Amino acid sequence: MLKIVTSGEMREMDRFAIKELGIPGMVLMENAGKGTFMVIENQFEPEGEETVYVFCGKGNNGGDGYVIGRYLWNAGMKVKFFVAAAEEDLKGDARANYDIIRKLEIPVEFISEKKQLNKIDRNGPDLVVDALLGTGIAGAVYGFMKDIIEFINKLNCPVISVDVPSGLNADSPVVKGEVVMADMTVTMALPKICHVFYPAKKYVGELYIVDIGIPQIRLNDPAVKIQIVESPDIELPDRAPDAHKYMCGKLSILAGSAGYTGAAALTSQAALYTGAGMVILGIPASLNPIMETKLTEVITRPYGREILDSAEDEDVQFLLDWCDVLAIGPGLGRADKTQKAIVDILRNLDKPVIIDADALYALAEYPSLLNT
Repeated sequence: MLKIVTSGEMREMDRFAIKELGIPGMVLMENAGKGTFMVIENQFEPEGEETVYVFCGKGNNGGDGYVIGRYLWNAGMKVKFFVAAAEEDLKGDARANYDIIRKLEIPVEFISEKKQLNKIDRNGPDLVVDALLGTGIAGAVYGFMKDIIEFINKLNCPVISVDVPSGLNADSPVVKGEVVMADMTVTMALPKICHVFYPAKKYVGELYIVDIGIPQIRLNDPAVKIQIVESPDIELPDRAPDAHKYMCGKLSILAGSAGYTGAAALTSQAALYTGAGMVILGIPASLNPIMETKLTEVITRPYGREILDSAEDEDVQFLLDWCDVLAIGPGLGRADKTQKAIVDILRNLDKPVIIDADALYALAEYPSLLNT
């Protein structure tokens, strides 16, 4: 599984590498820049004569940009840096890498107002590197930084963002204000929340992850709770050749209400396709004829009449007692009685549960139940 980190968790991993292990920040920045260059080289296959604009901010994201530009320049490309900061504001590792590109006499222009943007050749670049802001912002961009982002978005060429498209909050899927619309984002060590959740994700383009030298023991920190399940993580257990359905897991499903029988049917079919030995779908009695038509291999167990309205219903209790695992929520509805029944079931059930859809809605006021 791939960890998804907040900006704070990523800063702590950087701090650990630098302070506890003694890996210099310049080394991490060099690895970030070189890794991003290699992604650009592999994905765009430049011929060596392309013109590249690199937009840098004053922080470490800009420092990564200087390293990337240096490698692109060394590969024969025509690189020009546009720095959205005063030279005296550049500090630390970012300043050190800026000094290197100055010594190499790669063109640099400091920009601080909109009229300077109007003088930049919009048809000039074959590629743009966005190294303006990185993971450090929370709110919407404004002022001149907003002007630069709008300028980049109007350029007719591919845009590669470093770590995070400028304007996005690394810790949120919410988009506030102007954001660089990247064709590709190269992030460092691990993806951030904005990379994987919409609507922020649509600004990211293709996402690539670069190893900058932080040890796996930190990248796999159990304190980081958000994870993406990838195909190699899915391992189905081996089954004996003579196994029968009662040996392969019993799943009860509470799903479906008037107008939402499809949710119940799809959940039940998916359970069988993924290997559950037996599946019983609990469904309001009024909908049972529909489910008997839709489903052939899934057993149905009607309860109540129109909705799930009580955790004490004897047919519901049968399903809870019978199963090894419960799936609850798809299409159940949000009637007050249904929501209360869901909470009562989850409060008292001592079995693995898959919670989805309307059951998640029911738990919005009872998040502590997820910890039981």
